[in-house]
Amino acid sequence: MRDPQELYAWDPEGLRRAQAAVAAPDAGGLVMLYHFNGFIDAGETGGQLVERLLDADGDAARAEAGDGLADGPELDLALELGLDRAGEGDPPSGSATDGHGGDAPAGANGPDPADAAGDSTERDRPADAEQRLPGAVVARFDHDRLVDYRARRPAMVFRRDSWASYEQPQLELRLLQDATGQPFLLLSGPEPDVEWDSFTAAVRQIVERLGVRLAMTFHGIPMGVPHTRPVGLTPHGNRVDLVPTQPGLFTEAQVPGSAAALTEFRLGSAGHDVLGIAAHVPHYLARSRYPDATLVVLETITAATGLVLPRAAHALRAAAGATQDEIEREIAQGDAELVAVVRGLEQQYDAVAGAEGRRSLMAEPSELPSAEELGAVFERFLAERDDGEEGPGDHPGS
Repeated sequence: MRDPQELYAWDPEGLRRAQAAVAAPDAGGLVMLYHFNGFIDAGETGGQLVERLLDADGDAARAEAGDGLADGPELDLALELGLDRAGEGDPPSGSATDGHGGDAPAGANGPDPADAAGDSTERDRPADAEQRLPGAVVARFDHDRLVDYRARRPAMVFRRDSWASYEQPQLELRLLQDATGQPFLLLSGPEPDVEWDSFTAAVRQIVERLGVRLAMTFHGIPMGVPHTRPVGLTPHGNRVDLVPTQPGLFTEAQVPGSAAALTEFRLGSAGHDVLGIAAHVPHYLARSRYPDATLVVLETITAATGLVLPRAAHALRAAAGATQDEIEREIAQGDAELVAVVRGLEQQYDAVAGAEGRRSLMAEPSELPSAEELGAVFERFLAERDDGEEGPGDHPGS
């Protein structure tokens, strides 16, 4: 294995700020949140949270101006409910996947705002100033070594007769602050394609140098649950005691690995406190934005860490309400077969959730449609819609 130090470089100013935060008299150790784009992230659960943490101020400003959602609540439920065909990473109803990542929305990493900010360790700002002083970059990973460009080609813009821009991958560790001025770390960007052992060793070096007290990762997994019921969670790691008791879904499962899962495994094996949160996203919405799941993950993080993140929570609540309204509108326009599918999932959920002595939210084998049958139902519904309505590429959920 190569020297892990070769994979990343400290930013001198960002490192100084992080060390100052660690050395502060009232410091109790930093929390590090991390999420990597590129594997399974149903509902863009983790990607949305990273985006909110890096751009909470902008979203709050748009909401206050009456804009509501930066993402836009519009989605075509018939299209989205048809996405759970036998595609990559989408298990059938009743199964679970323990991967991380998924394609994040453009701009999830965001521009580097450190130049426009003052000292990020200041604590005398008002409580509503969360993210008005966005984070400083503490360390940058060598994307040229970690990212396979042919597998995930970065976007380039061609204008008239020349190349105008290049969207360079950014895998960075940032120092952010919550609404009270409490510092925390966020590691985000594309999931490394190669050198996972060196990468996880590098993350461990960073964790130990900065005195991280808890490393938390988060993502969404597709599950056979309805959108009309509370979002469930599967916590994992050696600090699941920080999360309220959750019904167990299974005792063992073999799934494709991910850099985030390996990071948790390596840190935990080295004696560091780790916690992972997997939100249960209705499988028929797995490839749409589902802010309900992201909101539950955020609330779990704040409860487990003590971080105060009201701007991100406010934006996600607005997004979740608008998305639920849009889903119900789409269902109301659907045919009886479409409605029956959703209602069937509700009955399954309620029957199992109400059964005494049950540890799982997955029902016994039933006559509910399979994932492929669900896809066929909603694809038919989409095909039968009026020709004048918007196409699948005309809305943010497509």
